[in-house]
Amino acid sequence: MAASRDNDDSALSQFAEELRAARGKAGLSREDLGAKINYSGSLIGMIESMSRSPSLDFARRCDGVFNMPGTFERMHVRVRAEPLADSFRLFVTHETTAIALHAFELGLVPGLLQTPDYARTLLGSPMGVSEEETDRRVTARLERQAVLDRTEPPPPMYWVVIDEAVLRRPVGGPEVMRAQVEHLIEMARRPNVMMDLTRAGWRKASFSGTNSDNCVEVGVVGRTVAVRDSKEPHGPVLALAPEQWRAFTGQVKDGTLGLA
Repeated sequence: MAASRDNDDSALSQFAEELRAARGKAGLSREDLGAKINYSGSLIGMIESMSRSPSLDFARRCDGVFNMPGTFERMHVRVRAEPLADSFRLFVTHETTAIALHAFELGLVPGLLQTPDYARTLLGSPMGVSEEETDRRVTARLERQAVLDRTEPPPPMYWVVIDEAVLRRPVGGPEVMRAQVEHLIEMARRPNVMMDLTRAGWRKASFSGTNSDNCVEVGVVGRTVAVRDSKEPHGPVLALAPEQWRAFTGQVKDGTLGLA
């Protein structure tokens, strides 16, 4: 069902409104516009009614046909970021223009390297998430991957460290995982993708409490010290350089950490 336009100030609503206005000003029907940008009139209708999100290619073609350089592409950046967590949206904006990207993953395949089925399994799993919302989230994640395919400016160098356990953790079943591993192999062949598969040997940190169910675990991956909560082995991981970890533990030991 199409989203309501009443009191809707979302990025998707603004894109749809601008598209309708530009099309009306140019005197083009949906079918006329579709013929010019090589998309169907029905798809244009779905975007204008906010039942479908526009792709980056769609936005760029609209910029061209309406002679509005960068206008729809900039709006598309906001549309793409909208389904993402608030804390991640600013990062996505910078990601599109980055010259180098670094990732450290111990739980899941990084978003820039996920296949559609792998991403859909993850993004469609929370309770109460509709199929339409899942589609938007998957589209947003997959369109982020365009940064690795861009030609102007050149794509960023992408350094990523992936824990071996990521490949052993089933997501979506054997076929989904097989396709995901094959995709990782293909991506690793790219000259701008540097992928390191490693194994983190987790151990209880020396400064953890005596309660074995409530402790900090530490794993060393290459030249990175990974820190996690033992109660959430697949949760967030703090990645530190060795010198940062030594400074932190030293301050804990001598009582100069200065926590407020």
